[in-house]
Amino acid sequence: MGKAGKEVEVWTERLLTYHAPESLSSFLVYMRNGGKEMLGSTSRTPVKPPPPVLIILGRAGITPSTVITPTTGSSLWYMYDLDLDREPRWFERGVKEAIYERKYNPTLNRKGGLRVELLEEVITVQQFYGRLPVTVHDVFERCLAGCGGCTACPGSSRHSRRLTEGRFWFITDIHYDPSYLRPHQRGTVCDSLGAGMDPPVNPGPWGDHACDSPWHTINSSVYAMKAIDPSPDFILRGGDDVPHADRALLNYNAQTVVTLLSNITQLLEEVFPGVPIYSSLGNHDYWIKNQLPDTPNDVYNDVADLWLSRVGTYAWDTFRRGGYYSAQLRPGLRVMSLNSNLFYGRNLVTEGEEDPAGQFAWMEQELQEARGNMDKVYIIGHVPPGTHERIFTKRDFRPNHNKRYIGIVRKYADVISSQMFAHEHFDTFRMMYDEQGDPISTVFLSPAITPWKRRNNPAFRQYVYERTTGELQDYLQYYANLTRANRLQLADMDWQLEYRATVDYGIPDVSPVSMETLRNSLNEGDAFEKYYKHNSVGVDYGSCVEECKAAQLCSTHRVDYDEYDACWSAMVGGVKGHRADGVLTVLALAVMSSVCCFI
Repeated sequence: MGKAGKEVEVWTERLLTYHAPESLSSFLVYMRNGGKEMLGSTSRTPVKPPPPVLIILGRAGITPSTVITPTTGSSLWYMYDLDLDREPRWFERGVKEAIYERKYNPTLNRKGGLRVELLEEVITVQQFYGRLPVTVHDVFERCLAGCGGCTACPGSSRHSRRLTEGRFWFITDIHYDPSYLRPHQRGTVCDSLGAGMDPPVNPGPWGDHACDSPWHTINSSVYAMKAIDPSPDFILRGGDDVPHADRALLNYNAQTVVTLLSNITQLLEEVFPGVPIYSSLGNHDYWIKNQLPDTPNDVYNDVADLWLSRVGTYAWDTFRRGGYYSAQLRPGLRVMSLNSNLFYGRNLVTEGEEDPAGQFAWMEQELQEARGNMDKVYIIGHVPPGTHERIFTKRDFRPNHNKRYIGIVRKYADVISSQMFAHEHFDTFRMMYDEQGDPISTVFLSPAITPWKRRNNPAFRQYVYERTTGELQDYLQYYANLTRANRLQLADMDWQLEYRATVDYGIPDVSPVSMETLRNSLNEGDAFEKYYKHNSVGVDYGSCVEECKAAQLCSTHRVDYDEYDACWSAMVGGVKGHRADGVLTVLALAVMSSVCCFI
């Protein structure tokens, strides 16, 4: 930073960068020499000298004019002591288990002078990382190199991009089971316990891997999101609010589905008032599950009323017709919410149709219009294209639909900024390429809130994006350790940052080129072990070799089914049979219990 009287760079929690006026620098003075105090001219709280570098963070909405005229919610500044002499690569490796945090609350005294209230505490490394701007490590490197103190080097494009950096939440596969730990006619713990699944031995208050999510776990996750970032630009949802349950066990109907969807929608709207929320239908968000039709119906009508009150009549028309819609997120950026369940191999209603509900034709029309308007597009949906990374026989899209979808992405890769899907409950990604083999788009699959069957920890994700271009810059994956929360009987789940993509994977951003770099690194070394641990959100599945590793690696870069089979054959020496309609083989059914229990 500079010495007294120099401009001081300030980072806000909303990740905007600006230079504080000289009046503020009177108490944010950086002193390298020991034995001196850092204090404002009117401060009543002397502050010991910090180590060589510290970060200053402030609340959203602070501007140079309001900083010295504090208002409610906009006056708190943070400082973090990081000893770079002992650990110069702290950002990559985390330094230590805890970091010393100082919170300064500048206020004006009666005479108009500056008074500083000091609050001190120790925070975890995860909490610290969650507040860091994407490019803060670049700023540190420039500081240490002597490039103009802690301000950005002249002409730095990354520095200018920070001014337009935004964030949004992605939450999916909530699977709310209102029956958890309530009396059951079968004597079970939850209605989402499928036939053939072993009941929990000691079900905990926060949920169990044999069941879907209880309400207080869902509630905890949403309020944790608010605590981390109460003002996201928007929220995207990948679907499946309704629990896993077969028709013999749960005697509910279409209205029950709508009621459960309404419960989750109302919670999000109450916790994030005024924040736009855009959702997709999951294969369980209908009754009977999986059988989402390509014609108008009562569920589509009711859900349109529930979700699309702020979007517009055009979105209502397409949603009521086929469960899909598009909406403008901000100038130059729109979202396309697909009803990818229409392409699902387990959906018997749309079997044999080339373009159910005209969704493919609509996609091309929307993307062509976006290209003409110079808009970028996020595609969100539930059931993803490609092959499951843990179950090599599991393919969700029918082969013809998978191939057509890939063709559309290739045709409009210049328009599609990202694809975000769900359904599998695991954390992974799938690359798409042009005809020359160059990476053009990434399908991100986010892990679930529900811990059901797959034995993942509950999780939600925050994306960092560039507002002017729509490009994804990074994502932060948050989770709660379900086993620990139950064992310690915690009053609330302990949500933590599991990892940050650019930091943990050592990539500059999450563009298709960078994700391809990550994918290439998975072939050997420690990168795969790290990825595999994140895949289950920290749950230990043991080692992954031979067929397990082949399924993971081929899934990440061979979305086309024929190309996946060739990849598998090259790595393992043979392909286990796939059904032509995308449904699992009889062998896979036996391995994974019964039909009722599939996601």
